[in-house]
Formats: sequence, structure tokens, C-alpha cells
Amino acid sequence: DNCESVGGSSPGHIVNVLESAENFADKVDATAIAATRKIEEVMSSEAVQKIGQKSIAVGKSITKLWSTGVAKVGNIKSNMEHRVPQAAVVPPSEALTVLRSLSTDFTTKITPTPENKDLLKKLGSFINPASPTSPQWKRGGFISESPVNEFAKTGVLGLKSLVYFTERYTHKATTMMEAQRPCTSSHYPFAIVGINLTMMLADVLSLKER
Repeated sequence: DNCESVGGSSPGHIVNVLESAENFADKVDATAIAATRKIEEVMSSEAVQKIGQKSIAVGKSITKLWSTGVAKVGNIKSNMEHRVPQAAVVPPSEALTVLRSLSTDFTTKITPTPENKDLLKKLGSFINPASPTSPQWKRGGFISESPVNEFAKTGVLGLKSLVYFTERYTHKATTMMEAQRPCTSSHYPFAIVGINLTMMLADVLSLKER
């Protein structure tokens, strides 16, 4: 009864604190046990089993799909390896004549000949009909006001192609050029795109090799 307090706390107070801590620990343990049992119930529930079965089914489907794809690729490769080479298809003489003409235009640089000057004048008139003598080539989608150098990779064929398109399909060409003007959401270089398309077609027709 006459024991002195330690650190300002009496033995009775310390015992009460220890008992409270012990009770709290018991509650935590009980809560943890209950949570564990709940998790076990959920994991063994029918829904989880269905999810597991569904996952297995999806996995099998993916494996089957992959195996089928690999098999098909293997078959295609095998067929290509055992395919008997066929004789090259030779175009008729009329087509060969046209291809040679296109090839000549494709490899011919633009020089100040009367024909080329006339083609440039026609294209300039389309780009700026209000002032044919001042075509404003950039307005038509060229990079500079001297477009001859921009036909370097397509030669005369690139120029002839643009002139043909603007004369044969004037309405469509005009609509496309108006849509490509700078400061518009649909801006693109009309002339440069046309030149690039000529290059693509020349590659398909193997004009460089003729």
C-alpha cells in the first residue's frame, strides 16, 4: 500500500494499461481471423470458380489461335518454297511502247524547250488564272517560286501528270488545291503530293529499269 509511484504512474495504473492493451490485441486477432475466414469463403465461392474456369477457357482459345496462326504461316512458307517458278508475263507490244514512252519522260529533265514552256504555262494558268504571267507557284503547293527543280526526280513525266490532271479533272483539281491552301485545317502541298504520286507509280511500273 505504501509503494511509491514510478515515473508518475502507480502500479495499479500500469496494470490497467497492460490489460487494455491485451484486450485490444485480442480484438485485433479476432478481426484478423474473421477477415481471413471471409477471404477463404470468397475464394471458394462459385463466382471465383467461374472466373477461374473462364480464364482457363480464354487461355486455351488464345493458345489455339496462336497455334493455328503459326501453322498457317508455316504452310504458306512451305508452299512458297516448293512453288514452281512461272514464266514472266510479257506485256503486249502496245503496252511496252507506252511504258517506254513513260520511262523516257520520267528520266528526261525539264529544259526550256517550247513544249516544256507550254506545259509550265498551262499549269501556271491553273494555279493562278487571274495572272498567268505570275503563277504564284507556292499557292499551288510548290516549295519555291521556281518549281522546275522540284520535278528533278520525276522529270517531264511529273509535269505532264500534273497538267493532265488539272485539265482532265479541273473541278476536282480546283477543289483539292483550294482545300490545301496555307492557314487551313486541311493544308497539304498539292503539287508536291502530285509529284510524289508520280514517283510511286513510276516505281510500281519499274520505269527506271526500262
